[in-house]
Amino acid sequence: MNSGFPSPAQYYRAKGLDLNTYLIHHPESTFFLRVRSSCYESLQVFQGDLLIIDRNCYPRRNDLVLAIIDGQRRLIRYIPPGSSQNTAPVEIWGTITYVVHTVRAP
Repeated sequence: MNSGFPSPAQYYRAKGLDLNTYLIHHPESTFFLRVRSSCYESLQVFQGDLLIIDRNCYPRRNDLVLAIIDGQRRLIRYIPPGSSQNTAPVEIWGTITYVVHTVRAP
């Protein structure tokens, strides 16, 4: 026997949070890279951080990018070609769209 007023939330189900929806805009061209060096702290990227890199996202001035310089992978701020600050040719592998920073290790 039912009695009383049924709950309006009786059939409501909250969707789970899918970080892919928020952090990955081009799944076919996005990859992840774990930072294994502390030399990027001046860029606010720390050892152990997880980089989300989109190869389909064209960088804008001062975006953080993954570049190949002298055969080495480097994180740099993007300076457009032809700028007076751009001195060496670099190959841009992708634009860093997010940095997942560990606050506390599990």
